[in-house]
Amino acid sequence: MTTRPFALRPGTTMTFIAIVVVLCGFAPAQSDGAAVEHFERHIRPLFATHCADCHGGDAPDADLDLTFRRGGLPSTPAGPVIVAGDPTASRLIKAITYDDSDLRMPPAGKLPDEAVAALTAWVRAGAAIPRGDGIPASAPAPKKITKGEHWAFKPRIATATDSDFIDRAIDAGLAERGLSRREAADRRTWLRRVTFDLTGLPPTIQEIRAYLADTADDADARVVERLLGSSAYGERFARKWLDVARYADSNGVDENLAFADAWRYRDWVVAAMNADLPYDRFIAMQLAGDLIGTPDESDRERRDRLTATGFLALGPKMLAEQDKEKLRMDTVDEQIDVVTKAFLGVTVSCARCHDHKFDPVTAEDYYALAGVFRSTRSFANLDFVSRWHSHDLSSKEERAFRELWEKDHAESKKRLADDTKAVRAAALRGRTRAVASARISLANGARGTRIVPASAATTNGILDAAKWGSALHPVVRSDRGKGRHFAEWNVSVERPSLVWIRYAAQEARPVDLLVDGVKLGTRADVATGGWHPKHLGLSEPFTLEPGSHVVRLDRDGHLPHLADLVIVPVSPRMDAAAHEATALAALTRSDATRAVGPDAPRLAAWIVEGRTWVAAARRPPTRSAWPTDQRTLVEARESAVAALETSKPKPADMAPGVADQDPQDVAVHVRGSHLSLGPTKVPRGPIGLFDDVIPRGPDSPKGSGRKELAAWFADPRHPLTARVAANRAWAAFFGTGLVRTTSNFGLRGEAPTHPELLDALADRLVRSGWSMKALHRVIVLSRTYRQATALVRPEADPDLRYLSGFPRRRLDAEQLRDALLAATGDIDRTLGGSLLDVAEGDYVTNDQSQDKGRYETPRRTLYLPVIRNALFDYLGTFDFGDPSMSQETRTTTIVPAQALWLMNSPFMASRAAAAAKIAADQPDAARLDAVWERLVGRPPSDAERHLSNAYLRRGDWARYVRVVLASDAFIFLD
Repeated sequence: MTTRPFALRPGTTMTFIAIVVVLCGFAPAQSDGAAVEHFERHIRPLFATHCADCHGGDAPDADLDLTFRRGGLPSTPAGPVIVAGDPTASRLIKAITYDDSDLRMPPAGKLPDEAVAALTAWVRAGAAIPRGDGIPASAPAPKKITKGEHWAFKPRIATATDSDFIDRAIDAGLAERGLSRREAADRRTWLRRVTFDLTGLPPTIQEIRAYLADTADDADARVVERLLGSSAYGERFARKWLDVARYADSNGVDENLAFADAWRYRDWVVAAMNADLPYDRFIAMQLAGDLIGTPDESDRERRDRLTATGFLALGPKMLAEQDKEKLRMDTVDEQIDVVTKAFLGVTVSCARCHDHKFDPVTAEDYYALAGVFRSTRSFANLDFVSRWHSHDLSSKEERAFRELWEKDHAESKKRLADDTKAVRAAALRGRTRAVASARISLANGARGTRIVPASAATTNGILDAAKWGSALHPVVRSDRGKGRHFAEWNVSVERPSLVWIRYAAQEARPVDLLVDGVKLGTRADVATGGWHPKHLGLSEPFTLEPGSHVVRLDRDGHLPHLADLVIVPVSPRMDAAAHEATALAALTRSDATRAVGPDAPRLAAWIVEGRTWVAAARRPPTRSAWPTDQRTLVEARESAVAALETSKPKPADMAPGVADQDPQDVAVHVRGSHLSLGPTKVPRGPIGLFDDVIPRGPDSPKGSGRKELAAWFADPRHPLTARVAANRAWAAFFGTGLVRTTSNFGLRGEAPTHPELLDALADRLVRSGWSMKALHRVIVLSRTYRQATALVRPEADPDLRYLSGFPRRRLDAEQLRDALLAATGDIDRTLGGSLLDVAEGDYVTNDQSQDKGRYETPRRTLYLPVIRNALFDYLGTFDFGDPSMSQETRTTTIVPAQALWLMNSPFMASRAAAAAKIAADQPDAARLDAVWERLVGRPPSDAERHLSNAYLRRGDWARYVRVVLASDAFIFLD
């Protein structure tokens, strides 16, 4: 049927087709800051290492300067060498790929493949370089900014933080632009907004009705306290931090192995947020949790602080890198990057190859930090595919029990091995005597009989004398069919006799032994080493009484390869070993007499009289041939080991993390290469940016220096730490921070719109004992946060940076999926745990992640596995971002794939079908109100009600509900 435009609010229409029209834009390109950072960290070092010697200085070869001093992209008199966005038209790319035999650079040899790929990708992405980076070759070098010249590096300015400090600062900024705050949003709008912002979930109908009925002055404050006390609060703000911490459940890069225990770090963050763990302690536990234990701490406290170090451990690593020192230093670089962005808002990693191009951070500063993390153990081993370090989280009692059990188990196994060895040695000595006895017995007429497979009376197997068997040793084996397989022999003996089964098996395939229809047990239950005749062995014997018998071997599944039955009459003059030696002689004699040619009799005599006895004397006797008392001793030892196995402790809970190792300072790496070291080592410790404000402590701490580094970060005097944290808190509620670049407070970042307010928020955070909940509380209870959404934006504040109205935001990926589940009451609110069915360290491929990720679960989206290189499609569609990188904020795109998912995904179809059952027993008018209140948190407006009724006269409720779920009213937050 044709769908008519459906109005969701005055001035807004939305249908399935309209969604596509609205969402047919393109995702915004990488931000300037991120592109420039990528250039500084990954591209400029390639030019410096491989090109600058010839194409740099005052007279570069071919007048081509690849040091980027001249401004813009490099060129020659013949024209540009880089065409942004088009590698095929770029002479630089042609030269480094060696596609043109007349133009190959560097001339001494082609660049490594990864360098070629990186430069090609950079050009394809637009060849971004810093604006104004170039200067004329003859001009003096630009003056580098100092810490005293940049607002972020100056000490915070003390500001009053009474109850209205937020609103006064915002009002002052608006007044300067001739603007004012909007009126307050209605109560339903505020409740939906604050509930989503603090918990990531929509308010329930019961919560909405209770709030609307509460007219007390402190109703808003009590709502906020309820939300701050909800377990969903920790889940919401944990997800915010996990973006910064580049959390993932797999390694990605070359070896995409499962971080199957990473969920413990994620759950620790949830618990820390819910417990309002002071932010300074939050920093210390993630940087140095392994170093800050106390003698009287509980097992829970120890477990938490070790788990917290997963922050440093969960980054991507090139695990198969064979230059292990490069692997270490690349890991150090990744750790420096995430730590300094997360806590300082400074891109310190840009100084790996050279002094920072913009901020007052030197290469020496970088390698002071590098010494801290190079003195940190991040790997359990550096094998061909290296393995990350993990902590044992067991309690003291569990560790003590495991140590005791392992000691007892090792001692019991040693006693078993020693006694078994002694018994076998004694039995072997007895066999030598038995062999001599058997020779006498054979000389007196004792003989064994070999019954070959071909004589089997009945079998559903295959007689094989070619593939696995041979003409000398034909075997009975099963085919590939399922069900029971068997072989039967008709056997007659005149005297009581021992019977052995001769078989070959690469794996244990025990067969049921039946004599005359009575099951006597199992045989052939030990692997012989293979299926080839050369692996033939004898099973434990069984006894046949005089007479005719039917011997049957069968099992459910494939048989071992059955070769022979060997029968030896029981003789009172021979012990068990002598009987077995006689059986061996019978087999060897039978094999020899099958030989052809004139030498057969002589060969048979040689085997029977010589080789047979040597082999028989050397072969350990079967257990049945052991003396009874010795066999009893070994069986007792085996029982003791088996009893211990029943009490084996469960595997220890593990969590990825780091620990200290032998401390070492690191020399400056020239151009970032560990193969080119500077003359002296830099004392490990914090960067020197704030030496005049915060003492750095000893130049050579006893350990790695992570504990001291954490204290430096959390010093209340630090100009950056509290500012960065307060700014992230602001961004969580308004979409962007007072500093838009939340992880870059340096020169290339943006200045704050309200610097005094930022300092006031930072001071409020510190004075509250670093309580994030206290900071969140004061923000959401402000009139600025309470104001109505600005649908029409004034020219003086077009992007609402100065908050002349509340910025309307689309629900993020987690909020949208959780809201869809919550709308029908199907969301599973279970806290914690893993949904990844892959063992720690196992490979995770795209197929495996789809099959084992359990993405169909109704659990909150926070708990869905995050697989690097194989991200769940839904998350990628709705701007989850790259989990291999620390994300300061998520980019919100509007792309057709989102509209297509909202219209066509099976998940949306199931949600719409479930939601269509809301108030199904009520009249249409009441049902419409019930649907809107459940899904959107409010009744429809008059215009929405009119269009809804018109739609429902021509369509069913399931289709109608899907339109509502895909509408602005549902997927946007006012």
